[in-house]
Amino acid sequence: MALTTSTSANENVLKQYNIAVKGLVDYLSSANQDPRVALISCLMFVWIEFLQRNVDSGFRHLNSGLKILQDLRESQIPGKISSVNDEKKEDIYGALNCSFTRLRVQAAMHGSTSAGLTTSSTRVLEAVGLIPRSFLNIYEARICLDNEYNAIFGYMRTLRDRDRYSRYENMNEATLDSIRVAHLQRLAQWKQAAGAMMASSLQPRDQTLKSGFMYLELYYTFITIVLKTLLGGEICFDEHIVEFERIATLCESLVHDRYHGKPPPLSFDMGVIPPLFFLVLKCRLQPLRQKAMALLRLAPEQEGMFPRDSALKFCEWKVATEERGRGGLPFDKLLPESARIYQEHIAMKETWVGESVMCIQYRKAPPRHDDLESVELPVDMEMVQGMGNML
Repeated sequence: MALTTSTSANENVLKQYNIAVKGLVDYLSSANQDPRVALISCLMFVWIEFLQRNVDSGFRHLNSGLKILQDLRESQIPGKISSVNDEKKEDIYGALNCSFTRLRVQAAMHGSTSAGLTTSSTRVLEAVGLIPRSFLNIYEARICLDNEYNAIFGYMRTLRDRDRYSRYENMNEATLDSIRVAHLQRLAQWKQAAGAMMASSLQPRDQTLKSGFMYLELYYTFITIVLKTLLGGEICFDEHIVEFERIATLCESLVHDRYHGKPPPLSFDMGVIPPLFFLVLKCRLQPLRQKAMALLRLAPEQEGMFPRDSALKFCEWKVATEERGRGGLPFDKLLPESARIYQEHIAMKETWVGESVMCIQYRKAPPRHDDLESVELPVDMEMVQGMGNML
C-alpha cells in the first residue's frame, strides 16, 4: 500500500471534518435529536478549530453549544434533562455544563472581539449563587470558582466593550466600581470556604488534592490581582509583587509535581500559561519575569486556546522592549515608569507580498495622549492576539 502524503492526509482530514459538521447540522434539523450528541460534537469541533488556530471558527462552535444549553434551560423537559441547570451533578449534563463554562471563561479571557460571548443569549450563564461556608470537595470548589471567573470576565469584557454592548452604559463609575468590589468580596468568601474544606479534609496529604487546591489558589490569586488593578495604571501592579511571587511558586509546583517534568503536549483546560503570561506582562521585577518565562517553556504546547510558543514570543518582545529603558538601574529593582509600555493592541496585517505579520501598537508610560507606537512581529501569534488585548 502506498504511503499517504502529508498534503493528501490533511485534505482527507478536512474532508471528513466538513462531513462531520454537515452531519451535525442535518442532525439538529431532524426530529427527536438528543441534545447531548450536539453538545459533545460542539466541544469536539471547538477543540479541532483551536488546534488549527482557527479562533473565530472555534468561537462560532462554542456559541452554538452555549445556545443549545440556553435553549435546554428554557425548555426544561421534565425527566429528560432535569440536571441541565445543575453543574454540581456528576452526570453527562453536569460535565457538559462545566466544560462549556470553562471554555466560555477562556473565550472571555482571550479578549477577542469575535468571541461574541456577552450577548443576551448567554449572559444568564454569568449568574452566581451563594458561596457556602465550606465546600464538600475539590470538585464543588472548582465549579464555584469557575462560575466566579465566568461572571468576572463577563463584567470585564463588557467594560472593555462598552461602545459595542450597552449593558452598563447607564451606570456611573461609582456603580461600576461597586460591582468590582462585590466580585472581590465573593472571591474572599470563596477563599475562606476552600480553606475550610482543606482544613477538614480526611486526606490532607493526598497529592492529587494538594495539586487541585494549588491550581485553584493559582487562579484565585491571578483573578484577584486583575480585579484589584482593573481601574489603576501600570504602577499599581508594583503593589502585588508578593502575589506575583506566589503565582510563580504555584506554577513551579504544578509544572514539576503534576507533570513530573514531562508535560502533556495538549490540555483542553487552562493551566499555567494564562497566569504566567499575565505575570510577565504586568510584573516589572526582572528576576521574577525571567523565572516565569522559564516556567512557560516547560508548559504544555497548548492549554485550551492558548499556545505556549505564541505567548512566549509576545512575552519576550515586551520584556526586551521595556528593558531597553532600564538604564543603569540594577536588575533586581522595579523598572521605572518611563520604561513601561501599556495598552498593547494586537492586530494582523497583510504585507505587500501577501504575507501576514503581527502588528503590535502600544503606548509608553507615563500615560499621555501621544501617538501610538508600533512594531511588527512574525506571524503565528494569532491565538495570543486576543489574550494580549484583554490583559
